[in-house]
Amino acid sequence: MGVARGLLYLHEECSTQIIHCDIKPQNILLDESYNARIADFGLAKLLLMNQSHTNTNIRGTKGYLAPEWYSNMPITFKVDVYSFGVLLLEIICCRRNVDIEIGDEEEAILVYWAYDYYKEGRMDVLVGNDMEIVQDMNSLKLVMMMFQIIFQP
Repeated sequence: MGVARGLLYLHEECSTQIIHCDIKPQNILLDESYNARIADFGLAKLLLMNQSHTNTNIRGTKGYLAPEWYSNMPITFKVDVYSFGVLLLEIICCRRNVDIEIGDEEEAILVYWAYDYYKEGRMDVLVGNDMEIVQDMNSLKLVMMMFQIIFQP
């Protein structure tokens, strides 16, 4: 929850708008009270106050990059939201965003694998035997609904 609050702060509370461009597990740190903190702003893009989007070269880590990066579209804070969604999927599914040891490319990429099971109504496969998540599938459904919007033509 601390990371989600941090993202909201980045995009709504700052006097200067920031697009982090590299939300991933390695850039989420815990302070002495175990509160999540967003770190490593080396790839961040600062926007002017009246600016809602920008054009820039691809920035970030493969596997966490939103589709906008590959389509020459202007980017907005939504690229960070997408990356955060991938991060949540990793936590929920207990697997990395890309697992090259899996032979099938569709299964090796977590977002595609998870979305395929979501479309089939088989979200139980995503969480395995994690009874805590099985009892609260609404959290997973919210994450998957975000990806549904992204993947629909």
